[in-house]
Amino acid sequence: MTNRFRRVTTSVLAISAVLIPATAVSGAVATSTSAGTRLQTRGLSSQDSTNWSGYEETGGKYTEVTGYWTVPAAGKTTIATYSCTWVGIGETKHFLVQVGTESDYHDGAPHYYAWWEMLPANQSRIPTRIIKVSPGDHIVADVAGSNPPVVWEIQIADRTTGQSYEWYQDYGTGAPGSAVEWIQEATTIGAKIATLAHYGEVTFTGLSANWLNPKLKASDEVFLATKPGTIISTPSAPSPKGDAFSVKYGSKAPRAPTG
Repeated sequence: MTNRFRRVTTSVLAISAVLIPATAVSGAVATSTSAGTRLQTRGLSSQDSTNWSGYEETGGKYTEVTGYWTVPAAGKTTIATYSCTWVGIGETKHFLVQVGTESDYHDGAPHYYAWWEMLPANQSRIPTRIIKVSPGDHIVADVAGSNPPVVWEIQIADRTTGQSYEWYQDYGTGAPGSAVEWIQEATTIGAKIATLAHYGEVTFTGLSANWLNPKLKASDEVFLATKPGTIISTPSAPSPKGDAFSVKYGSKAPRAPTG
């Protein structure tokens, strides 16, 4: 397997291979699910989802996906709210390999952690002794599948703290996948899509698919909608180079990154 993640991050931090399993989330079981119910097509391009917002590129044979982002702060809410920021690769409905960070608000306080997941299994939390994420931390994450399609390599690093995590996992279903994703999601808790956290805005940069610029286009956009016409998380247009975008809480689209 080509390890592009190491090449991406070695100039920023020293990556230590931490080959220990993550632990399942205790208490409320969180999972980052497939793209929910597609509610409608927006014009000639983007789609609405009940739980995803961001970009999904489809129609290829994908074995690698990378993304950079800054961990968003979860705003104070009177009810429990959840959100996850991640990159993933797979078939969305049949298999999906994901890695990302969580930004939630419940029990009167914000909660943050890193995780990985292989559907249909639940989210696996990465121990805080390995990666302890905080709002404002700069994250880089990568998923890559081997050929033949047996083993997936999952990697995430906190470039702010220098902590990192690496894991190899048999899946049974494997590369290539027909879709890659860079997503801000309303986390699923106990088989129900939770209320989206007030996460503010997230910018995904340095995106790659199969180690190349994905050259995102407007038709790759996904809007999170609680019902048709009610948008609660909105992506921007792609950057001029097509390897970055922003996504914002609410119905107003943020500005596209310029670099």
